[in-house]
Amino acid sequence: MPCGAVPSGVPKTTAYPSSFGALMENLLLNNKGRVRHLYLFLCAGALWTLWKTRNDLVFNAKIVPAPVVVIHKTIALLTQWKILLKKKDRAKMELMIGEMSASVLSV
Repeated sequence: MPCGAVPSGVPKTTAYPSSFGALMENLLLNNKGRVRHLYLFLCAGALWTLWKTRNDLVFNAKIVPAPVVVIHKTIALLTQWKILLKKKDRAKMELMIGEMSASVLSV
């Protein structure tokens, strides 16, 4: 499936956030149910990656060469974690991961 393509079964009218502010607005104000669940899943993965990166710096003196490395690590972690989601939600998470990957490549 090409990056950015909408998997079958995912509504094509769903708007995904294009910035951190839009993500927080979606999390806190707009979305309920499954979509909100996926945003929280994404945030948990991002926070876990930040925590692990921080621990590498503090305990192993590993310095991240560029901030984009943390985003790539988050994408890899979410790709591994998506098996924890229900099948219906996995397709949506794959789309979100694809959007993140496409955004990182354009930087």
